[in-house]
Amino acid sequence: FPSLVTCCSIDWFSEWPPDALYSVAHQQMTVEDLGLGDKLDFYLQMFSDVHKSVESASDSFYQELQRKCYATPTSFLELLNAFKKVLGDLRNSVGRQRKRYQSGLDKLAEAEVIVAHLEDDIKAMQPVIEQTSKDVAHMLVVIEGDKETAAITKAEVEVVKNEAASVAASAKAIKDDAQAELDAAMPALEVAVQSLKKLKLAHVQEVKVLANPPAGVRLTMEVVCVMFGIKPVKKPDPERPGKKIDDYWQAARDGPLADPRKFLEDLLEFDKDNIPEEVIRKVTPYVEREDFDPAAIKKASVACEAICLWGRAMHKYHFVAKQVEPKKIALREAEATLEKTMEKLDKAEAELSAVEEKLDKLESDYNGAVAKQQSLEQQKANCEVKLLNAEKLLGGLGGEKSRWTDTVASLAANYDLIPGDCVVAASMVSYAGPFTSEYRVMLETKWVDKLVNNSVPHHAGCRMMRTLGEAVQIQQWVVFGLPNDTLSIENAIIMDTSRRWPLLIDPQRQGNKYIKNMGAKVESGMDVCKLGDPQFLRVMELGVQFGKWILLENVGEHLDPALEPILQRQKIKDGSSWIIKLGDKSVTYMDSFRLLITTSLPNPHYSPEIS
Repeated sequence: FPSLVTCCSIDWFSEWPPDALYSVAHQQMTVEDLGLGDKLDFYLQMFSDVHKSVESASDSFYQELQRKCYATPTSFLELLNAFKKVLGDLRNSVGRQRKRYQSGLDKLAEAEVIVAHLEDDIKAMQPVIEQTSKDVAHMLVVIEGDKETAAITKAEVEVVKNEAASVAASAKAIKDDAQAELDAAMPALEVAVQSLKKLKLAHVQEVKVLANPPAGVRLTMEVVCVMFGIKPVKKPDPERPGKKIDDYWQAARDGPLADPRKFLEDLLEFDKDNIPEEVIRKVTPYVEREDFDPAAIKKASVACEAICLWGRAMHKYHFVAKQVEPKKIALREAEATLEKTMEKLDKAEAELSAVEEKLDKLESDYNGAVAKQQSLEQQKANCEVKLLNAEKLLGGLGGEKSRWTDTVASLAANYDLIPGDCVVAASMVSYAGPFTSEYRVMLETKWVDKLVNNSVPHHAGCRMMRTLGEAVQIQQWVVFGLPNDTLSIENAIIMDTSRRWPLLIDPQRQGNKYIKNMGAKVESGMDVCKLGDPQFLRVMELGVQFGKWILLENVGEHLDPALEPILQRQKIKDGSSWIIKLGDKSVTYMDSFRLLITTSLPNPHYSPEIS
């Protein structure tokens, strides 16, 4: 029957039994470990008793003042959430304070240790500074004497250096002359070098794979075998039975061509300066043959052309080297003379360098000793300044040490009292709003007595104002226009702590003025509207979207149903942000948004859903 839901207003609620309240509290309080220990069962029963005591007080309140208020399941759930929130906040606050004081005590302890170390350091530095001063004075005398000796040695070395330079110039002239004659004979050698550079691994591999090589290839490989001293393979002569002939091709394939890469390296690294005369004698007939010509060999094999060039170049280089040898001997003699001269020069420069290094070392040692002396004196001065500052710190805060120690111990003790204080404070935040000062005192006293009777740790005379009130913040509220009386301050604490939006019964409009003054200082701003304003929903929409404070004033006993999503905080997760449905619109919800409602009715009767 949908009409029963949409067209009817439920104006009667059956009270939850204590077992149901206990069960709900147990479910909510065991989701996470709140550190309540063996007192958890007491707090669960306490929540149930608080709810029941508020129901009883509501009846008495109505009988006495004809003002109706309700203790609904929503209020009970709000009590559980408020307890967890206040408990966490107070524990964090006490933990931070204890950490700050303990950090101050640690700094004082460090300062005491530093003072003791600084005094020891200053005592230890004094004899070192005195000894360093004596060492500096002695080193200065030694340096002055060594400078005179070094000057004499330097003059003697300069004479030797000039003589050595003269001999070196003469030796260089001999070397340049010999080198000039040697350079004139170098073109032939350059031909040999260029022919070697033309050889490639592919060329050698090309020769190796020939099964029946042409005559030019055979002739070229014969020269190679002769140059490398490889004997030919003896094979029967097909034209002269019983006779044998020399087969250099088989010897070449089994020898140099067996490893083409090594063969190429052997050609490039061939010792051209020490070719035996016997080899030259054997190679000469080949070089003189007309068919052992690079152009002719190229017709048989492009690869063997380079090898032919190499063979002819080695043969020619041998005779050029024999012509250059006397000039090389003259060059070696000139270089030997130059080497001896340079050895004499190096020795003279080494002696000069040793003298200069000795002098530099003496000056470096002196400068180091002076720097050490200055550093020690500076360290001593710094230690004295630090010692003076530390003594001032200890002198100024020495009296605070005992107070801070007592404060840390007190905070540690207070940490265990927080749950007892929180259950009273959270109960007041969740239920005490509609009650007068007398009823609030009565309820607080009843709850505190229950803590006492069950030996639950708590501050003596714990009250909501003592637990949640901060003197600086309360003074700021008074500046904004909050009346400076207990009831008003408790109302402000409830407004500041409660998760639900506050509804102020304000016939004298003191609360309205206070909220406007406080909202004027809000960074995101505050808007004021009434239910009858034509732009009422638009103002609410902008307030939710931009995180403003909205003061909804002069409401009656019934609120616009369009406010229900805001009153119930029906937020929906949308990506990384939250949205809320207002009518047919989805509006981004900012956490800084706050709704405050006031009524000028002196004794309104609101439905349980609102209260």
